Amino acid sequence: MAEFLIKASDNTHSDPIKDARGCYKKGDIVDVRPDGFRWGREEGPPKFYIVKMPDLKVEDARKYMQPLFSQELNKEGWFDKLRRRQYQIDVTTLQANLTTAKAAELTSATGLTTDWKTIEPLTVDKATAVLGDTMK
Repeated sequence: MAEFLIKASDNTHSDPIKDARGCYKKGDIVDVRPDGFRWGREEGPPKFYIVKMPDLKVEDARKYMQPLFSQELNKEGWFDKLRRRQYQIDVTTLQANLTTAKAAELTSATGLTTDWKTIEPLTVDKATAVLGDTMK
């Protein structure tokens, strides 16, 4: 069903506005693809993690790639983009919670296979900074 490509570390920019709006941060979901997708040579450790969740539909997973926008219109009548992604996975906690074998899977080129109930509680909505229950 769904595979996440997750940023393994922060990208940065010297301009704080460009840094927030345009740079992927650790745990950001960069891309969502169907099971069995053939990721590129650079789409894996150490830059990215691949997390495979056979129980999550790609259509449902794509929500986690949306940017975070302001809730008020700016003077031009647009919503400002505040962050590159609204959602991120708490990969530090994920790593801490994994068995040694599963942690090795996460840092391998083939990625970690798990289920959504393991990942969903570690999903942070940056708009509210709340963990879990992001599908509701």
